[in-house]
Amino acid sequence: MKKYEPIAMPFGEAIQKGLGRAFIQVRDSGAQGLKEDILNACLQDLAYDAQCDNSRAEWLLAIADLTGEPEFYHDRILAALPDVTEEEELWDANQLVELAAILAQRGSERARQAVYRKFDLQEFDASWLGAEQIIEIDGIKGLLHIAEILGAKLLREPEHWEGANLVSEASELYGKEAVVAALSERAEISANVRAYIDEITKRSDFFEPNKSKKKKSSRQTDRDRPTVEYIISKIEAGANWRYYGGVLGQRASDGEIEYLFERLLAETRREQLLRYLWLFRKREFPRLDDRLFELAASDDEEIQHAAIVGLAHTKDTSIRNLANRLLREKPRSICHRALKLYNKNYEPEDCQLIESVLTLWEDSDWLHDIAFDLIHFIKAQEDPQLANLLFWAYERTPCAICRQYVVEDLLKRKQAPETLLQECFWDGDKEIRALAKSALPDSIGLDSGILSY
Repeated sequence: MKKYEPIAMPFGEAIQKGLGRAFIQVRDSGAQGLKEDILNACLQDLAYDAQCDNSRAEWLLAIADLTGEPEFYHDRILAALPDVTEEEELWDANQLVELAAILAQRGSERARQAVYRKFDLQEFDASWLGAEQIIEIDGIKGLLHIAEILGAKLLREPEHWEGANLVSEASELYGKEAVVAALSERAEISANVRAYIDEITKRSDFFEPNKSKKKKSSRQTDRDRPTVEYIISKIEAGANWRYYGGVLGQRASDGEIEYLFERLLAETRREQLLRYLWLFRKREFPRLDDRLFELAASDDEEIQHAAIVGLAHTKDTSIRNLANRLLREKPRSICHRALKLYNKNYEPEDCQLIESVLTLWEDSDWLHDIAFDLIHFIKAQEDPQLANLLFWAYERTPCAICRQYVVEDLLKRKQAPETLLQECFWDGDKEIRALAKSALPDSIGLDSGILSY
């Protein structure tokens, strides 16, 4: 195994990814020349997957605090919040609300009012924006305010709906009995809160836990299984096919899938061929055929991608040979899930070839897909030299979730370098920080109370 060496990376890229080295640089060397990058990271949610990644708000404010002029960032965060109103800016608005909420919890009344104002305006389809933060700031009192605003919206917009997620979150913090009592009491004098309770009751058993529900059987019946005629009609008609096709393929019987497989081999029309291939997104091909290997080497990237995904379900020497041939002769295949072919077919001598191809890519989307495939095929392997590929994924993936998977796997393999863990201790992702803290023997000495873990 090679020694882990962090790659040289501009501060702007490091803070965009949420890497601990961004925090460490400001802490150890100051923020001279970095103000624009830090402010940009505060005003825009730069996470690769803003909907799924954990909040970076606490981390960003900690970096702002380290600059020596935190008020500069606080003022601009609060000034920016009212101006973020477009649907495509939802996750920027969400991060600004999270930042403002932390400032409110530190005692800023201006920040508290900014969070309330943003929620009350209901500018986004996401009616929840700011609600969780109001509960964190003001507890059940905040929840009653939320119920007033959302209840009024329900009365004003009959097509709008609300679930029980907010009352459930409040119950975890303050107890269900207290939440139910407060809302029920307010509903006696507020039509808005009554409408909110009625909506939640209609959609959940939160207020009526003994309400009977019809349970849907998870067992597949013949009625659930699509007919061959139905599947073929969908293949001919076209649709949002990749995921739906995989579902149909899973549900088809063995006999039906054999018949559909033969049609796949005979199909020459591109669109229909692609849809036949996606039937095997989650299911093994009935047998290996030379045509499948031809399609997996196709210059048509969508066809190649679909064929590779189907072949990856099978363990066979011919599939390993295909993977190696693709990486040598068509290295771009790595962008179309060629690494999946190693899921069941990897051998230790393949590692060097894979590593040699990784250096060719710089685009963040490709890097994410490649790192994702690496992480998932490596998980099932014990070869210690694969740690080198995990180091590559850690450094290059733009995705915090994938970075967390890397750290978890390195720890499981007992191959996580202390230098990497020391960086992870200051990562923008709370779960990555927690992994590092649990693994570092002297983490208590590192922890200054600046961040939570």
